[in-house]
Amino acid sequence: MSESLTRLEAATLGLLADEPTHAYALRARLAPGLPPEGRPNDGVIRPLLARLQQRGLLRHQRSRVGGRERKVFHLTAAGRRAFAAWLESDRHEGRELGADLFLDQPFLKLLFAGHMTPDQLQAKVDSIRAGAGARREALERLGDGPGRSVIGAELLRLGIEREQATIDVADRLRRALAG
Repeated sequence: MSESLTRLEAATLGLLADEPTHAYALRARLAPGLPPEGRPNDGVIRPLLARLQQRGLLRHQRSRVGGRERKVFHLTAAGRRAFAAWLESDRHEGRELGADLFLDQPFLKLLFAGHMTPDQLQAKVDSIRAGAGARREALERLGDGPGRSVIGAELLRLGIEREQATIDVADRLRRALAG
């Protein structure tokens, strides 16, 4: 397949390779343990599934699930090949240093601190810290539940450590701003 997969496309194909499912269940599987408002919404998932279907990577069949008629999505042979190629590639492994270092993290707005008053800057750092604390607590509540794979447990631990690192940076910034 010549067209590369985005992270969300690859994750979707991987989840569907594990088990065919409908859009609503897929939303929950893409963000396990998060409340519905924290999951990718239908405005993201449904167009994504439609694009993957147009590219010949998915097909669907109508099935009754939980008493409701649903489109259950399955990988096609091309979808399996695209997912296998993505797994074998080094795409999305973060080998190169790129703009996402600054753009894909909670401190992006602080790059523009010169446009904030000291009070606004302090409030922004406090807000970032509070958000990281809430995310860390949510991840900790997920715990190393029974049946969680070693890899799943390590990824959960990585998420907790990443949020803790954000808290630590926010704490250093708070001290610097106060002094």
